[in-house]
Amino acid sequence: MRKIDSRDFERFMRAMNKLAEEMDILHQKMAAKEITMHASELESVYRKYRMLVEQLSEQVELYFEIPHKARDVYRQTVRARSKIKTKAHNAVKRLERKQQDWKKKQENEQIMKTRQRA
Repeated sequence: MRKIDSRDFERFMRAMNKLAEEMDILHQKMAAKEITMHASELESVYRKYRMLVEQLSEQVELYFEIPHKARDVYRQTVRARSKIKTKAHNAVKRLERKQQDWKKKQENEQIMKTRQRA
């Protein structure tokens, strides 16, 4: 189905109104009245059509927005997890260095004690 744009619809409605005026001039009152009635029905249908197209556009936008939001949440989660892993890794390395320093200090103290005895 082809999309009906506003410009085409307005052009068609002007043509319908002009036709109704011409029928009125030619003393075809019933035909003019019928054309006017159908034109108003058509306008009502077109308004509903535009409303439904707008709703559909909103739904499509939401449909495509969900994966983008999910991807953004996933990226944020991965970044947060990476930061936490880095902090944990750095904390472990600091603890290992402190343990090594403490062991060296203990060894140095043992060496100093043995030298003092000798």
